[in-house]
Amino acid sequence: YMADRISWRNVSLMPGVRYDYDNYLSNHNISPRFMTEWDIFANQTSMITAGYNRYYGGNILDMGLRDIRNSWTESVSGNKTLTRYQDLKTPYNDELAMGLQQKIGKNVIARANYVYREAHDQISKSSRTDSATKTTITEYNNDGKTKTHSFSLSFELAEPLHIRQVDINPQIVFSYIKSKGNLSLNNGYEESNTGDNQVVYNGNLVSYDSVPVADFNNPLKISLNMDFTHQPSGLVWANTLAWQEARK
Repeated sequence: YMADRISWRNVSLMPGVRYDYDNYLSNHNISPRFMTEWDIFANQTSMITAGYNRYYGGNILDMGLRDIRNSWTESVSGNKTLTRYQDLKTPYNDELAMGLQQKIGKNVIARANYVYREAHDQISKSSRTDSATKTTITEYNNDGKTKTHSFSLSFELAEPLHIRQVDINPQIVFSYIKSKGNLSLNNGYEESNTGDNQVVYNGNLVSYDSVPVADFNNPLKISLNMDFTHQPSGLVWANTLAWQEARK
């Protein structure tokens, strides 16, 4: 991983690049990173940030564990399993982020952030049974993709409240997430959970295969965080109270 910070007056640029080798899929992955920060009045009261990042990863280890398990599995009818995942690419996310930080009064900091994330080459699967050999063949591919919009607004103190030997750091966060993808929910579960099994969806007991694609909103979530730090001992007591609107 290489990164640098370049500053000129009240503007900073932070370019970087990361290299990873995925030995499970035998892929070389290069992730560019870039962030810019503008301190508008050069006193850290009003700041604008923007950035682009790429992250590699996904459900690769889950897929590997399934392969190991399935290689030892044979059904009572004599059916065997075969998994194919040749030439798979490593899933990755491209992320664009923008943020605004504003100091309000003497001791309150407000932050507004927006993140747009596109997931590419997500791993999905399809299965078929060879009638001649009675072998269930599962083939993995990179057909999955997801788009996510994330918004957040938070308020916190620049300096904690001091009560005797305890520092109190309150924070309130409002967040909203909207996501749309083309992967079915059962791609994230083991094969033993699919088929005739039933799950609860929208308050009803339905067949697992009838669960729709991953297109959902995780609408409004409000979190109140309260951290208490006892200075002499360094003991931190963290508390979070959250309310979340039902998914749509």
